[in-house]
Amino acid sequence: MEMSTTRTLVSILNWRAPEKTIAAVARLLELQPPACHVELLVIDNGSSLDEFETLQRLLPPTVSLRRNAANLGFAGGHNQAIRLAMEQDFDFIWLFNNDASVLASDTLPALIRIMESDPGCAAVSPRLEDDHGRVLLQRRRARLEKPPEQLALPGKNAEA
Repeated sequence: MEMSTTRTLVSILNWRAPEKTIAAVARLLELQPPACHVELLVIDNGSSLDEFETLQRLLPPTVSLRRNAANLGFAGGHNQAIRLAMEQDFDFIWLFNNDASVLASDTLPALIRIMESDPGCAAVSPRLEDDHGRVLLQRRRARLEKPPEQLALPGKNAEA
């Protein structure tokens, strides 16, 4: 299988649950498609120093780790990863919570295929289920109303 040139950043938030984060990272690494270029970033969202040091000690060296002094919430934490992905020219970013589970090994490749097949597609999500298997959200996609080059992105082309 040919290696894809598509670069995807997976952003995983941690808040006071390093064990869950380490387990989520292990599962994502286990499922990482060999034909895709994927980088993992863990953002510690204001956990204690001990919890952060646990992440430093136990995360694989291939996983990037950043620390926020305070909990910036889901949006605030992931916004940092989105900015980083834009600065480093990643093609896609997958926003992930440390308590989420990925069951299907083809989840990320399927999401990437959808994004690559439709230039107007701005976002996709896999099917989300609760712990009892009840569907919370089917796979969805969102379309851009403007071409990407016309969007005002923070730090890229936003007007001052």
